[in-house]
Amino acid sequence: MAVSEEGDSTGRSKLLAKTHAAVAESNFPQESAAENKSAGTPLPGFSLEQWKALISAFPRSSLSRMAGNSGNGTWILDTGATNHICGDLNLLSQIQNIAPCSVGLPDGKTVLATKEGCVKFSNGLCLQNVLFVPQMQCHLISVTQLNDTLDCFVQFSSDLCVIQDRVSRKLIGTGERRNGLYYLRESTTVHALTIDGNKHSALDLWHKRMGHPSGNVMRWLAPVSNLRGSFSSSCEICFRAKQHRDSFPASSNKTHDIFELVHCDLWGPYNTPSSCGAKLFLTIVDDHSRAVWINLLMDKTEVFKMFISFVAMVERQFSKKVRVVRSDNGTEFNCLKSFFQTSGIVFQTSCVGTPQQNGRVERKHQHILNVARALRF
Repeated sequence: MAVSEEGDSTGRSKLLAKTHAAVAESNFPQESAAENKSAGTPLPGFSLEQWKALISAFPRSSLSRMAGNSGNGTWILDTGATNHICGDLNLLSQIQNIAPCSVGLPDGKTVLATKEGCVKFSNGLCLQNVLFVPQMQCHLISVTQLNDTLDCFVQFSSDLCVIQDRVSRKLIGTGERRNGLYYLRESTTVHALTIDGNKHSALDLWHKRMGHPSGNVMRWLAPVSNLRGSFSSSCEICFRAKQHRDSFPASSNKTHDIFELVHCDLWGPYNTPSSCGAKLFLTIVDDHSRAVWINLLMDKTEVFKMFISFVAMVERQFSKKVRVVRSDNGTEFNCLKSFFQTSGIVFQTSCVGTPQQNGRVERKHQHILNVARALRF
């Protein structure tokens, strides 16, 4: 049974107050009876100063609030309820259908709950698996379900109740007593947002209204809303608004054998050296096979020796000769020009401001740096 009679609730509140008074007396034996009588019995985990500050934060209820009628946005903490219950469907998000379950009302009647959802409060508190019962005139927070799902504990006193995290003792929420019931304080609920569309609404229209999100977002939106229609991924505005630069034309130069063309680039120096003391790395990419060689360097002057070793390795291990070497306009490769001439290797450099001409190794550099940054987290 989710809601109890008013008499039962009042009796349960008195019993809880007596129980917590006994617990507080056992936990704080050094406090005098005069202090307890004048300042109230503190809850376990709260000092006397914290208790006074918490009491002062609750204003005395006015006569209009003591009328006994709970508003639509008020939530009552109930130790007898087995589930959270909400009577307003607009307060629920992530609504889903469930198998019908019986819920007892205060007048003794039994109704069936067929939906449940999530309720979020402005203070960050989130209730899961909240049953929707339209016949309920108030909203209930089950203390049992609250303890199970949030791993917290709820403490009651004669004036208020406190919800704390079980491990960190962080304050999750507070409630004040009115008319024998404990109301969650400042329990402003965040209304779930829904799309107000009819059956003839088009996804393309909402794609424009929502600021042109990606195709993945639009494909996710269709089944969870009542929108109809198809979404065209070739949106001209998306291309014009999000594209940083024009697409590069596809290269017509194709290699037919390994080491017919190799791309080279040097990256660095870094402020933080590697474990071996290197601050730069030389990347060599074969255009035909996309094979990659990464060489760690201490200084730019090591590029000459490292590349000659690479050419010798290709000739001995693969029985191939490097025919064309392509790089940017970095000065680190100027020392190799005489070697290229004597070896018959064609040396190509990309034009200024056109990194796409050496795009193979540029993209590989981006991939290497992305992986390196991810491994540091």
